[in-house]
Amino acid sequence: MLGHKDSSFRSSSATPSPPSSSAPSPAPIRRRDPRYAAVRRKVCFDAPSRTADKGRSDGVEIGRDERTTGIAGEDIPKSALKKKQDYGITDIECEPWVQCDRCDAWQHQICSLFNERKNKAKQSEYICPTCLLDGIGNGEQLLSQTTVIGAKDLPTTRLSDHVEEWLAQHLNKERQERARSLGKSFDEVPGAEDLFVRVVSSVKKTVEVKQLFRKNFQEQDYSSEFPYKSKAILLFQKIEGADVCLFAMYVQEFGSECPQPNTRRVSISYIDSVKYFRPDIKAASGESLRTFVYHHVLLGYLSYCKMCGFTSCYIWVCPPLKRDDYILYCHPEIQKMPKLDKLRQWYHAMIHKAKEEKIVVGCSNLYDDFFLPTKECNAKITATRLPYFDNDYWPEEAEVILQKFENESTTNRQKSSTRRALKAAKRDTTQATPGDQNDVLLMHELGQLIRPVKENFIMIHLQHFCSQCCEPILSGKDRHPIDSEEHSFYMVEVGKVPSNTDDKDRTMASDIFETRMAFLNFCQANHYEFGTLRRAKHSSLMVLYLLHTSKCNVCSSTIEPAEGFHCQTCPAYNVCDSCHQKEGVAPHDHRLILRSTICRFLSQSRLMKQKLHLLNMAKKLNLMLQKIEESE
Repeated sequence: MLGHKDSSFRSSSATPSPPSSSAPSPAPIRRRDPRYAAVRRKVCFDAPSRTADKGRSDGVEIGRDERTTGIAGEDIPKSALKKKQDYGITDIECEPWVQCDRCDAWQHQICSLFNERKNKAKQSEYICPTCLLDGIGNGEQLLSQTTVIGAKDLPTTRLSDHVEEWLAQHLNKERQERARSLGKSFDEVPGAEDLFVRVVSSVKKTVEVKQLFRKNFQEQDYSSEFPYKSKAILLFQKIEGADVCLFAMYVQEFGSECPQPNTRRVSISYIDSVKYFRPDIKAASGESLRTFVYHHVLLGYLSYCKMCGFTSCYIWVCPPLKRDDYILYCHPEIQKMPKLDKLRQWYHAMIHKAKEEKIVVGCSNLYDDFFLPTKECNAKITATRLPYFDNDYWPEEAEVILQKFENESTTNRQKSSTRRALKAAKRDTTQATPGDQNDVLLMHELGQLIRPVKENFIMIHLQHFCSQCCEPILSGKDRHPIDSEEHSFYMVEVGKVPSNTDDKDRTMASDIFETRMAFLNFCQANHYEFGTLRRAKHSSLMVLYLLHTSKCNVCSSTIEPAEGFHCQTCPAYNVCDSCHQKEGVAPHDHRLILRSTICRFLSQSRLMKQKLHLLNMAKKLNLMLQKIEESE
């Protein structure tokens, strides 16, 4: 509800009206620290100030007796102080304000969805919602005609299109089932609308093998690094006219070109969400519709991975500690963080759906797949077979264990325990090298750590694995037992798995989304919180604005959304209007097009996809009707 025109603009980062009393030279209260507020006074201070020493520069002193606290020369009874604690910077008295240029009323910038970054020059006019409504009633055109660019206008990828289409199809099916169970028509039951899935970061990275692990296994041609593609995926929903980021996910994709043991493996590193999804109702299955949607975002992603030729997906189930954030900064107080067992159940419920959808062929855990010897598997039990993911549990623990081995001399190490470990691993105790000994002992100690909590390290199999060599079956025919009956097999034709896992999606670099910590730190530094719906709206607005803006490759100035020029061949090359107009200033080998043209093209292409989808549905319906008529 903002109007931007070329005019003078006034904003304030402090509370301008009404004036409030405060201690002189107040020190900032740290986030989440307890604070005390004086009843009927606009004064608050932190816990240490309540028992402050004399001579403090912020005006907080000990009162005339122990029952009072002195604030700027006034004694306030401690009984009149109310203890408060904010989850994030949510005190509305500390928020920045903006003044209407028509009625001079002050509004919170967050409530007004005001974009302070866009108004660096202080030359835009702000019109409050009341004046806008009055103007519309009088027939005035107060809002500018510029296109509002939101989540749906972000660039799409094959992955985002696949997940979004998957989600839409299953939501439509769920709504039909819910309507049928309630005895109502499709339109009579509420459904989830205005959902947009976007990949906001897709960059090539490398996880380097830690020093001691690399040193111990260098003779086995173990790779020193594993290349992968890191992706950040967001789910937005338009709520009350504003885009809100509801769900975020970071994944690691190790492709077909990556060395073993990471070849064709995927890791879901982090997921996070905030509880604002609409409508807040139960799905036909009995679970919340919110859970249904988040599960199907993951199912759509796993379906895409299977289609691209990935063979397995790894999930380390590890909920955040209380008050900690993984991706989104601050969560609603009413949103309960799941305990470990609940989160594990949540993932397994998703995996059960994936099996029903024929996406997943099996599910196990890291310990059973790589630590536990079986009669059928001929593969060697060794640390070099463990998938090596970035920021994972076992590589960190392995480095600690190997450091302990280095600190111990060979003579001090218990030979009997070494022999027992080698024998258990079916290694020749007489010809075992120091490297073999370290490998066996490392797997033994890692196994002791992982075995009690093995259910937290989920291995999802997207393709069948050979029971003999434990390698994925990528082509040909697969034979496996029926209902675990010994030596009873039936044949399964393995679908054609792509020889290359590259999905041809372009690289999408984003400074703020490069890692989950980069985004979290960015939100913390700018107070972009998701703890309340109004803050989530404003934070999402600012994130979308930054995703739509670019830096000029010539003068480094900020290019606003739908402004400037862009190279379709070089995705990272953008030029502002000023540099483009100056002859010879911005030479480039490829043709540059208007960024506004890209926005229009994206909108038109989405409409075209919708039309094609409707045409395909109509063709299928006509074919079905023809078959029915022929049968009659």
